[in-house]
Amino acid sequence: MDFGASGGAEQRYVWGSDGKLRWSDDSEVPNGETGTACTGDDRLYFGFAARHEVDKNVGDEDRVSIGAIGSNDPEHTQGTPTIPEGSSTTFDVKLGAPPVNSETVSFSSPYAGASFSPSSITFTNDNYNTAQNVTLSIADNDLEEGTTFASTVVWSVYRTTGTFAFNITDNDSAAIVLSKTTTSVSEAGTTDSFTVVLATDPATDVDISVTSADPGEATVSASELAFTTNNWNVPQTVTVTGVNDGAIDGDIIHNITLAVIDGQSDDTYDPVSNSVVQNTTADNDAAGFTVTQAGGSTLVAETESTDTFTVSLTTQPATDVVLSVVSNDTSEATVDRARLTFTNGNWNNAQTVTVTGVNDDLDDGNIGATITLAIVDADSDDSYDNVANQIVAAVNTDNDSAGFTITQSGGATTVTEGSGTDDFTLVLNAQPASDVVLSVVSSDTGEVTPGSATVTFTNGNWDIAQTVTLTGVDDSVDDGNINSTITIAVVDESSSNEFDNVANQTFTVANTDDDEAAFIVTQSATNVTEGSTVTVSVRLETAPTTNVMIDISTSDETELTLGQITVTFTAGNWSTTQQVTLTAVDDADADGNTNVAVTTAVNDPASDNTYDPLGNQIVEFTVTDNDSSGIAENPDFDFDGIYNWNEKSGCVLLPDCDFDGLLDPDELTQCITNPDCDADGIKDGEEIWACVLTPDCDGDGLKDVDEVSPACIQDPKCTAGADADGDGIYNRNELPQCVNNPDCDSDGISDFDEIFACILLSDCDGDGLGDRLEKNRSCIQDPTCGPRAPSWSRIGRTS
Repeated sequence: MDFGASGGAEQRYVWGSDGKLRWSDDSEVPNGETGTACTGDDRLYFGFAARHEVDKNVGDEDRVSIGAIGSNDPEHTQGTPTIPEGSSTTFDVKLGAPPVNSETVSFSSPYAGASFSPSSITFTNDNYNTAQNVTLSIADNDLEEGTTFASTVVWSVYRTTGTFAFNITDNDSAAIVLSKTTTSVSEAGTTDSFTVVLATDPATDVDISVTSADPGEATVSASELAFTTNNWNVPQTVTVTGVNDGAIDGDIIHNITLAVIDGQSDDTYDPVSNSVVQNTTADNDAAGFTVTQAGGSTLVAETESTDTFTVSLTTQPATDVVLSVVSNDTSEATVDRARLTFTNGNWNNAQTVTVTGVNDDLDDGNIGATITLAIVDADSDDSYDNVANQIVAAVNTDNDSAGFTITQSGGATTVTEGSGTDDFTLVLNAQPASDVVLSVVSSDTGEVTPGSATVTFTNGNWDIAQTVTLTGVDDSVDDGNINSTITIAVVDESSSNEFDNVANQTFTVANTDDDEAAFIVTQSATNVTEGSTVTVSVRLETAPTTNVMIDISTSDETELTLGQITVTFTAGNWSTTQQVTLTAVDDADADGNTNVAVTTAVNDPASDNTYDPLGNQIVEFTVTDNDSSGIAENPDFDFDGIYNWNEKSGCVLLPDCDFDGLLDPDELTQCITNPDCDADGIKDGEEIWACVLTPDCDGDGLKDVDEVSPACIQDPKCTAGADADGDGIYNRNELPQCVNNPDCDSDGISDFDEIFACILLSDCDGDGLGDRLEKNRSCIQDPTCGPRAPSWSRIGRTS
């Protein structure tokens, strides 16, 4: 290097932007430059070189080095400023020495939140010493960084860098931020909530515990909240829920604490104080007790059946609570426990009370009883003193029913006409409030009479059986064993009211008849001479209920004839003897003495049914012949071709012994003395021979005698006209005058429905009341039965 002639030993060297090194003396007089570019910057460097350097040895190191001259660097007057986050400061920057050429100073900072405006300034030789403003802005962030000391502004110029120092004051503080600091819930389970965020963005995760100071009053939905660098400012919700404790403890205030879990969290949050939310839990408990009836009601019965209900407190007491249990009517219902004691520990455990029905003997209906449960104040927690009593309504079902029981001795009641008795007992089924009178009534006092018309029971003897004797009543009627009804009834006006609706009870009493239907026949003599008379007397043994007709017939009307063929007995004359006169026929035949049978028989259709089964009675008469024979013995007296000794008895002198129109030799042997051998109502002489022994010859269900004409006897298809008047009686069986009249006596009762004896009598028993108007059929022949017609009435009269 060349030094100027006047120069000292020191020179200035500058690398230009073109890379050339230039130098000047210490008076800044240029002395030269390098011919080629060199790496370097544009600021001044101070250096020295010895004159005639080829001749000189390099001096000490300090003397030969080229160093940058600091006074040439950019300068400012702010010293080391302190800048709060989110604000800025201004630097007045200039160069310490003029550049060889224009130089641009650019600004940057290792602090990411720093920015410059402008980011560079260009200086020239003209303005290098004029301060230009550069604004340094520090961005606001959410990080808690504290105060950052000695942050730097890095400048770049002259192909080298340098720094200015500054401090940053942090405006962020780590904290837990709550949306609210109070919540309110109730023991009914209502909820409230608040949200939580971090005040600053943490460098790592932050975990926060959430704790309820009294979980017996309120719980929190999360026990821990986790925040990251991504969600630190996203609100997280904590729900607070009221807890029912069953205790009467009033409204409870307690804290919900949020605390940073240091070991799991960014260290910047370790010092953060706990946050507190004050929660109020409203009490919903009121002193009381609950009664629960099994099945919803309390029903017992006098059978001593039971039912139950349970009792429990509605809230937890501080001390014991005692309830009394009292039935208002222990004659209807009792309880098994007089007191119930609840403690702080068992207050909500249901205790059972058993109710038992009480039996009595009264028909008092279903009776209600009330069971009262009351707090025993002196023995109970004071909070329960004002609790109202509760009533359990119980019903005791009555098992007593007003009524009475009849017990027949031997299980049935039978008496006998005359003096036979039987008895039964009466007793009430339930105790009456007052007397009960029972009436005893026979439906037919002509058959049975009670020994007592009434029986009285009192409140004291209601369950003691009382005996009633029944007696059979005698009569003269063969009416068979007659059943009567005994009715037992409550006499309402004389009896306790609960027995008024008791139904009557009846039972049957059989009165055994000691009468037997019969009739007695007596004869005035057993022998009668031709031309003389004899009598037969007839009377009944028992009174009939309707007429009894006795038919009288003789076995030989040629020897003995009847004055009348029937006698009729009524309920009024049954015991009066009636006589029938018989006359022995005076003939001119010397026929000797003849035995004749007189038969008396009940005419069933015309008689009381009780007489129907009676057998016929026969009395024998001997008719003494008053003629003497004046002719010689003849072996065939009647010239019928049958020798006398071969004749049937009584037929020696009769060629047609049975007078049926057939001579004896022409008849079947068994029919000689029977004019109607098949008993069909047609004499054998009038019958077709083939039909003599067959009463219904054509088998059409119509007897031959009832056929319309002889031509129909052997024609089963010929049945029309057999009952001309359609009254149900065949023409043959009707009286001739009644064949074409279904109601022959015009009494309003058809001949078919009439008693045979009454067919021609419209007032058969002569009581002034027509047969049709009688009370019932049995009265038609009984003049004592039923009301008589008024004297002015012509009903039933025949004239």
